[in-house]
Amino acid sequence: MLTIDLGRSVGLYIGVVGLVALILAPSVSWADTIVPAERVINSVNVRSEPRGGETEIVGKLRRGESAELLESVAYYYKIQFSGGIEGYVHKS
Repeated sequence: MLTIDLGRSVGLYIGVVGLVALILAPSVSWADTIVPAERVINSVNVRSEPRGGETEIVGKLRRGESAELLESVAYYYKIQFSGGIEGYVHKS
């Protein structure tokens, strides 16, 4: 433990984990999220690859739901559902 004396015999004890958290806190960022556009009636397909057609549908992102944005590629966003499943949704 690290002890910091505040001058009034009040000790502040910070454990190693707390100290590391204080040092790293400024570098923490929140993930962006993706939600279906207003014009989506029910859901959008989430595909296994960033192209349409014959690629496997791994899920559906329903209106009112959100997913974490992992990256942006040509015409698609790579997303991750809260359960860990990853896939691609078309940008349009």
